[in-house]
Amino acid sequence: MNNFRFLNVLIFFISIIGSSQNNGYKLSSLYDNETNTAHYSLIENVTFPHDCIKEQGEEKIICIEKSLANLLIKNIVNTSNYSGVLYLYFNTDYSGKIYNIRSRSFPTSAIIKRDVEKQLKDLKFAPGLYLDKTVNVVYYTKLKF
Repeated sequence: MNNFRFLNVLIFFISIIGSSQNNGYKLSSLYDNETNTAHYSLIENVTFPHDCIKEQGEEKIICIEKSLANLLIKNIVNTSNYSGVLYLYFNTDYSGKIYNIRSRSFPTSAIIKRDVEKQLKDLKFAPGLYLDKTVNVVYYTKLKF
C-alpha cells in the first residue's frame, strides 16, 4: 500500500512536468476526487508560512516547494551530521494533521530519515482548501543537508 501512495505522489509530480504548455500549467489534473486530495500547488491557502503570494503556475510550485524545504530545514535536528539530499513526500488531512510520510535519502541514511520524520510529525499545518472545499493535501520537497 505504501508503494501505491508513493507512486501516486510521483504521478502527481510527473503530471506537472508533462502538462506544461505555452500558456502555463494545467493543474486541475492534480486533484483526486475519489480521495478528495489535492496537490499543494492547487490549494487556495498554502497551509504553512511562505512568500509565494504573487507567483502563478510553475513559479508558484517552485516557490512553495522551496518555502516548505526552508521551513523544514529550520526545524530539523541533524543528529548524524548527514550530508546529502532527502526527498520528502507527505499528506495532510482535513484538519492539517500530517500523515503518510515517505522519504528517500541519497546517500541512504536511516538516521536522517528518522530525524526528519520525527520533526515533521511535530509541525502543524492548516487545513487545505480547493474550490472552497476542505481537502487532503499531498506535499513534496527536496531537502539538502
